[in-house]
This record gives sequence, C-alpha cells and structure tokens, in this order.
Amino acid sequence: MENIRNSELLEQIIAYAKAYGGDGDSALTMERYLISVIDVISEATSIKVTADEISRLREELFKVFPRERGISEIKESLNRRIKETDGSSSMESIYIQQRIMKAKETARKNGFDQLSPELLLTCILEDPTESLRSVIASVTDGEKSSAPVSDEILKKISEVFGNANKEGQAKQADEPEKIDP
Repeated sequence: MENIRNSELLEQIIAYAKAYGGDGDSALTMERYLISVIDVISEATSIKVTADEISRLREELFKVFPRERGISEIKESLNRRIKETDGSSSMESIYIQQRIMKAKETARKNGFDQLSPELLLTCILEDPTESLRSVIASVTDGEKSSAPVSDEILKKISEVFGNANKEGQAKQADEPEKIDP
C-alpha cells in the first residue's frame, strides 16, 4: 500500500489545531481542525499560505456553510462545542482519524502522493458527526449541508501537487481498493 503523506500545509494546520485553546498538546478533533482552517483562511495565523490555497479551502467550506453568515459565526459555534466537551473527546479524536484515513484513500485512488487540507476538509464535511450537523444547522437554518468530493476540487488538487496519474483519475469512485494488512 502506497503511503500518502500529509502536505506541509496540512501538517502546519494539524499542529495549529492541536495547540488551539490548550496547552499545545490537545487531541486533534474535528472542531479544532475546522477552527484552524477558518483561522488560516481568515489569515489569523502565522502559517504561510498562498491565495490559491485559501481560495480552495474557502470553496470547500462554503459548499456547506453559507457565505452570508460569515465564518466568525461558524467559529463561535465550534468553540461552544469545544467548551461543552471540555475541549477533548475520544470519539471526536477517533472520528478525525477515520476522516484522515478516508481522505488518504481518496488521495491514493486519485493518484496523489500527498493529503491536502482541502481534501481532508471535504471528507469531514461530506460525513459530518452529529455535533457538526448541529453546528451546520445552527448557521444554515437547516438548509442542505453536505457536498461530496467534487471532480473540480480533485482537479485543483491534482494541479497543485502535479502528481495525479491518468490511471488514478480514471478509476471509478466505487471501485474497491486493495488494502494490504
């Protein structure tokens, strides 16, 4: 099984997420990851990010959350959720690890050798936890709130990382993948 590594930007976002609102070594959770993405696209971090990377992250985030409500409301809802769970939940940590595995599987199927922050974001938003569904509902007034991984975002990721092969792009999404034990 080919090892898909995290992109440099994803590593920086994960480190920021683990340090968010805590002692610097908090568990990685979906809420912390989403807040970190929001901070990156708001340019509220010292993480070096290009305008194109910000654009791709915004595009994925706004497929689910309405632009007109603003990302500050989303961040406030996520912060409330962190406070409700004392900032760490073993179930949330397991969930984010499952989403990372799913995102790496998607990256592998599409011929990428790196996992990008926007692909992980997409995998989180396409299968949200109950907690995230309630956050989404609170800022969308119950409007449709789920978007699959789009061909457009996969194409953009391919352009950025420049390593998608034609075979990987041609594979059907429902084709089973062989996983070594």
